Amino acid sequence: MTRSKRYREMMISIARPAATLAGVGLTLSLALISTAQAQSFNVLFSFSGNGSNGAAYSPYNGLTMTPGGNFYGTTLKGGAYERGTVYELRHVGSGWVLSLLYEFQGGTDGADPVAGVTIGPSGVLYGTTEIGGNQSCGVAGGCGTIYSLRPPAHASGSASAPWTETVIYAFQGAPDGARPQYGNLVYDANSNFYGTTQFGGELQDCGSSGCGTVYQLSPSGSGWKESVLHSFNAHDDGSQPLGGIIRDQYNDLYGVTSVGNENFFTLQPSGNGFEYYDVQGFYPNIGCDIDTSLLLDPNTFNLYGVAQGCGLDGSTSGTVFDWFYGFSLVYNFGTSREGASAPEGPLIEDSATDLFGVSFSGGAYQQGNVYKMADVHGNYVYTDLYDFTGGSDGAGPVGNLVMDASGNLYGVTSGGGSHSGGVIFEITP
Repeated sequence: MTRSKRYREMMISIARPAATLAGVGLTLSLALISTAQAQSFNVLFSFSGNGSNGAAYSPYNGLTMTPGGNFYGTTLKGGAYERGTVYELRHVGSGWVLSLLYEFQGGTDGADPVAGVTIGPSGVLYGTTEIGGNQSCGVAGGCGTIYSLRPPAHASGSASAPWTETVIYAFQGAPDGARPQYGNLVYDANSNFYGTTQFGGELQDCGSSGCGTVYQLSPSGSGWKESVLHSFNAHDDGSQPLGGIIRDQYNDLYGVTSVGNENFFTLQPSGNGFEYYDVQGFYPNIGCDIDTSLLLDPNTFNLYGVAQGCGLDGSTSGTVFDWFYGFSLVYNFGTSREGASAPEGPLIEDSATDLFGVSFSGGAYQQGNVYKMADVHGNYVYTDLYDFTGGSDGAGPVGNLVMDASGNLYGVTSGGGSHSGGVIFEITP
């Protein structure tokens, strides 16, 4: 039996009643600390600040890299209507040029794109907005949307040509969900999309707001159909999954709830639908306040994540953790010399199984940092790659990093920069 097949069967075995988890051990693999190596840091673009005549600012999620080495992203604020934007950063000559692909208006088209974008078939972008859409769903400002953004039909490749935004689903609150948050959409070979909402779903356990959902959006005729795969109830399985969903080669889905009983869960195909399993709750010394997606190592099937709070010895600076038949603590920020805290995510992994991420705060200047967790014979060694100063280099990095074929890292900060609206940065080895 292959390891991957055995892993999936064991997941199904573990993810049953809570009694089966009693024997799952909590292992600790604290990392050593390495001093920062020589890195080259460059600001590729500095966002304008508030009130800069419709310019984009305040990115709140990481970048999505195209096969050609350009980037897509979103900003929470800015645009002609001050309700957020979708942008493209293109490499032109020796520099970079940012173009706005769409500026949200705040009505039925959506508003406040907290999450980034996913590149779907034919180069179409897909994403979510936290609010907007259905204005009568019972949530002030709307319950949020799922949108597509289609490039121009002609082949000029001009980023300045208008893109077409289409709301492919507007959330209703109950029972379908409300307010999708940080996690990017994921899709399978049949073009089904998967995601989470912070609120909505069945209302009997969480009052008028609902506890949140995991949903599937499927092509249906000329449109789309939304199906709720699971509604959280707060008592047993937690509530408010903020970080979205990831999927493996079997189309098993994985995620984390952020409130109440913070739990790691999976949904696995069963018949014509999915079956939900509450795998394991988080221990305080493993972490708490988890609002990002997980990372799945496709070779080992370990799952990695970051928590913004809790940790060993009562620390509140956050942790890096992994799960493989049980939780392990990879790194505890509260005991580190560099003082980084509030790690953002999701993490990324390179071919050497080293992990990379950012922390929103802390670091040498208390403005956040970029770090590496090097896999050294199964133990992780922490290296501080760059500390943000809060000046022209940015402050408060958020979301995921992306890495190109040469090992260069790219990411965004939510603030700082030449115009105080955040930056897009590059770190070269």
